[in-house]
Amino acid sequence: MKNENYICNTDLATNEYNDCTVRALAHTVTGDYEKAHIICADYGRPSSRGMNTFQLVTKMLPELGFERMSAEELVNPGNTRKGRYSVESFIKAHVGKDTGYNYYILTNCHAIGVTSEGISDHTNYSGRARITHGFKIKK
Repeated sequence: MKNENYICNTDLATNEYNDCTVRALAHTVTGDYEKAHIICADYGRPSSRGMNTFQLVTKMLPELGFERMSAEELVNPGNTRKGRYSVESFIKAHVGKDTGYNYYILTNCHAIGVTSEGISDHTNYSGRARITHGFKIKK
């Protein structure tokens, strides 16, 4: 899978930590790290700190036009136990396919932007982590 960190090659991005929410937002909506950084700051994200999940899920993403994915959409049809997608299985199911949406997925303490072209992640995330919240927005 292709890692799309090209949107984050700025001085601000190289000096930031705990910025997965910013990178995911830049990848799925703005295409600009600085603009995404400002939006996240407007919703209470301190510089180089993680963002409050409650604020992210209930305020920022819905107000930016993201639609919460239903429980059925988060179930992996390829899993015999019909459990939620893992990060790895969600990425395999959506990268490279034009679904008409960009996705903002959350696991425990991590956010990843997923488009048909690739992902926003820059860490060695655990692909086995289950998705806790999923949002989609029309391209």
